[in-house]
Amino acid sequence: MLTSRPRHAWATVTAVAVATTGLVAIGGGSAYAMDPIDVTDVPGALTAEWNDWAGEEADKSIDNTPYSKYFTLHSTTWLQYLAANPTTVTGYRITSANDFPDRDPRSWVFEASPNGTTWVTLDSRSDQRFVARHSRKSYTFPNTTAYHYYRLRITANAGAAGTQLAEWQILGTTTATTPPPSAPSGLTAQVVSGDQIVLSWQDNTRWETRYRIERSIDGTNWDWSRDLPVGTTRFHGLGLAGNTRYHYRVRAENGTGRSGYATVDATTGDPNLPATWQEHWNEHVQPLTRTTYNDDVGVYLDPDVDPAQAGWLDTFTTAMWRYTRQTYGSFSNPRLAAIFHEGRYGGGHPANVFDGHHDHRNVIDIGVDNWDQATDWHRDIIVHEIGHIVEGSSLGVRNSPAFPIWNDSAWCEIYGYDMYVNLGMTADADRAYHHLVTATYDNPRTDTYWFRDWFYPIWRDHGRTAPLTNFFELLAANFHQHNGAYARDLNWGEFVHFWSGAAGVNLKPLATTAFGWPAEWEHQFVQAQHDFPGVTYPQG
Repeated sequence: MLTSRPRHAWATVTAVAVATTGLVAIGGGSAYAMDPIDVTDVPGALTAEWNDWAGEEADKSIDNTPYSKYFTLHSTTWLQYLAANPTTVTGYRITSANDFPDRDPRSWVFEASPNGTTWVTLDSRSDQRFVARHSRKSYTFPNTTAYHYYRLRITANAGAAGTQLAEWQILGTTTATTPPPSAPSGLTAQVVSGDQIVLSWQDNTRWETRYRIERSIDGTNWDWSRDLPVGTTRFHGLGLAGNTRYHYRVRAENGTGRSGYATVDATTGDPNLPATWQEHWNEHVQPLTRTTYNDDVGVYLDPDVDPAQAGWLDTFTTAMWRYTRQTYGSFSNPRLAAIFHEGRYGGGHPANVFDGHHDHRNVIDIGVDNWDQATDWHRDIIVHEIGHIVEGSSLGVRNSPAFPIWNDSAWCEIYGYDMYVNLGMTADADRAYHHLVTATYDNPRTDTYWFRDWFYPIWRDHGRTAPLTNFFELLAANFHQHNGAYARDLNWGEFVHFWSGAAGVNLKPLATTAFGWPAEWEHQFVQAQHDFPGVTYPQG
């Protein structure tokens, strides 16, 4: 629902953006050379024809993070930048926003003026298309004249009633300098579990090139630190020791200087899973009792489950979770809370340490008719739910950007098959294989054999477990992230690109056989190779 009132916006806002003369990280690690500099990274003033959506005003277009955006309810608009000093500009960049491709700019004119009245066209474009979200297009042109004013006049978008873009960068030379950044404020530390503290703060500057966060046990020796991207306002401290006081300090930095620190401290709680636990999510309201407990798993039964069944549930789930953590890395809390119901809540669901609705714990919650014996289905559903924890929180990053592509089961199937094989559970591995090679799905087309034609050939031919773990490592190192979570979903071209990197071979031929290869995917695939150069493989 639209709640903001449209308003015509000639009001000037001070341009405070990051002066960047080297490499700029876009989308979780992709880097591009920036020479000349972005003129909007030094003092100046930005105006816009329209500033009619609260929280997404024009200044978001020059804040050097693709995870905010300028949005207007109009199909055409202009952005104007008045540089503090005359600047000679020879190019510009536009980055698409996070959603709704029909809001993208499609045609525009890039203009310059000595006085804000008489305009000269430096570049014009028509029918431009952004094939991915947070995708950046660069344009250059010859120019030797210095101007005070520059304007991007969007004459058409991709068809929506409103227009949006994430970033507008003006590339040129200037004698202006960048001031040091202002310090963050309002730093808070929320203890959400025995091993996690969530930090939040207010970003008070657009001059930063990074945030630096430091941690100490005693408030004197700051022996742990992380550098965080421009625009970060939240950090999840994961894998912490229980019942321990932690001191944190955060500051903004750029090439000119550093801000003062914002500081906070907090003490983690009990690292153990509770002996009793009251469900409080969705329709679940059962009191739970922890019946078995070890270094890996705590098993919880609702009152309808016979405690005599807890033995096999504990033994099997422990083996599955232990293998998962050894293979896919830490999931913050070393223990899995495994909840089992009988005669209610048919099926299962997962949660991970980012989910407040399950008290920031790794959880599988499953209901069946009875747990009298370890049937094939009983074992498989436990494995399935743990597989969702892997995809939703692997390597300390929240969300599963591939889920809309592989949907509910395709990833969990290869994950489970691989685990059965590596744990020597031959009967289960053979059973799973013979079932999965005949299983079909309707995405992305009717009668798609996800296991037979995609995952199993990758697993068989390119290192078995290795490409499965490589995929999540490449995502964590390269794909778009903001405040500790993946900022958007993969498109199909990106999906194949990242799996190609995971396998070490161009998987476009395999994808063509398994899924087809529409022209749109080809455009996305080529764009992905440009946007994420850290994902490499022979591309012949």
